[in-house]
Amino acid sequence: GDLLLSFRSINLITIVDPQTLKVKWYSFGQFSRQHDPDWGYNGEIILYDNQSHNISSRILSINTKTNHVSTLIDGADLGFYQFAQGNQHYDQHGRVLFTNNAEAVQVGPEGIQFYFKYLNQKKKALDIGTVSYIDDLSYQDWLKECR
Repeated sequence: GDLLLSFRSINLITIVDPQTLKVKWYSFGQFSRQHDPDWGYNGEIILYDNQSHNISSRILSINTKTNHVSTLIDGADLGFYQFAQGNQHYDQHGRVLFTNNAEAVQVGPEGIQFYFKYLNQKKKALDIGTVSYIDDLSYQDWLKECR
């Protein structure tokens, strides 16, 4: 029932109890202009670190007990940088699906597993705002609604 809040402009992530409004945890200064924080599978926080005004973005994991920050995806290794926005999803198999402007990329333990770039009919790249995993049951339900 806790809230995970991200304040991009001041590089702050915090966990707040919505009943008492008590701050239970916070971290700042270890990332820059972050987006899309999510709960990981072991209580960690996964986020898209834009690193605005830098040369690459990152996907990070923050251990809320120790405040240790681990880099899951280093944009310098893959040549990705997104000044603003950004979306990521981390799954239980250690794969990270993320957006990079007009690209959707999935990286797993073996490297890049999926790459998609969205171009319009004039071959201009168009931003992908969100990318996420969907389980088979949810997909089947969605498919029924489309018919």
